[in-house]
Amino acid sequence: MLTQFAFLGFDTKEELYTARLATLGWLIDTHSHTSHEILFSSKTFGLIYEPGPKSHETVYPNDPNLTEKLREKQKNNGFKLPDYYLSAEHVIELSQNSP
Repeated sequence: MLTQFAFLGFDTKEELYTARLATLGWLIDTHSHTSHEILFSSKTFGLIYEPGPKSHETVYPNDPNLTEKLREKQKNNGFKLPDYYLSAEHVIELSQNSP
């Protein structure tokens, strides 16, 4: 998708990050790709992506509040961000609640 955006003239980092955000919204919602696939492939365009528990922190650097917005949205849907599910805190909770 970012190749198509580049053909359309999206060539600054800011524009490519915006295009990547739009691509995430579209392709994840349609179950076409995972966030990891989209974010990893965006590295070929020079965009930042570090796989791991805090990968959501670099999804859209143009908005410094995005992580908190994502956290709130996930909370409203009954979920948390990956850094929680991969934390020691979560592992302890699971061990205390397992049969």
